[in-house]
Amino acid sequence: MKRYKFPSKDKNFFIAYNNTPYPITHCHEHWEFTIILKGNLKHKIDGQERIIGENTLLVIRPDDAHSLHRANTQETIHINFGVRESVVDTVISTLSKTLYDFLTKEPFVEFELSKSTATYFANMFNKFHTTHGDHASDDILATIFTSLVRELLMCYNKSKQTHNYSPTVNEFIGHMRKTENLTLSINDIIKNMNYSHCHIIRLFKKETGTTPSQYFLKIKLNYARSLLETTNLSVLDIASMVGFSSLGHFTEVFKNQYSLPPANYRRKWNNYYDSFDEITDNN
Repeated sequence: MKRYKFPSKDKNFFIAYNNTPYPITHCHEHWEFTIILKGNLKHKIDGQERIIGENTLLVIRPDDAHSLHRANTQETIHINFGVRESVVDTVISTLSKTLYDFLTKEPFVEFELSKSTATYFANMFNKFHTTHGDHASDDILATIFTSLVRELLMCYNKSKQTHNYSPTVNEFIGHMRKTENLTLSINDIIKNMNYSHCHIIRLFKKETGTTPSQYFLKIKLNYARSLLETTNLSVLDIASMVGFSSLGHFTEVFKNQYSLPPANYRRKWNNYYDSFDEITDNN
């Protein structure tokens, strides 16, 4: 089995944009973060096999024996983001020891990204690849890695929240997280699932320590935050997409959660993204 070395001696990151799977079993000395942008792939890793679809983020560790195969005849596109092992060890273990332990000890690590998040990373990678090819500085890729680590932590925290709950509560949370349900009220979801209202409210608070309404609100606000960061939708449209009929009410609730009104939050995020553009333009 071939073991690939890190492709550059003087850099910590690299990006490879691929429309062809790599069906030969191999491993490498670095970490690889793979995002599936189009189509379905069959991923074989350390003796396991899974079908992975669009918007999936795979985490492949140093010395994981793996290969990627077409799952069908459809076209596929995926991005590999390689990071030197010492960088991952330092950054992620410092940020969150529990996340680092999860990434290093789980037999198979994959997270489902939202469509908007996958598109955001695709745009960042495409900008890098189109502008610089293989000649970008580490400063550019470090910016992307920072965003990726943040997303990893969010995905991990989201998955951890459901691990120790009963099947009923996990199912309830799953329905809350469906994009098409974000315009609904908690009572609508309970009614659609044929739950006993009193029973599910009592069970949910007992297991999570919060009410379904409070939990659902955080899901809605997190999705709204993601839309502010990754789309040009108006604040009014975003408020409507997460079930707020009043822009004023949405603005007040969002500010309570994130310390800034939605428009200010987007402006601050765009300034951060513009700094990424400035770095790429100067390299």
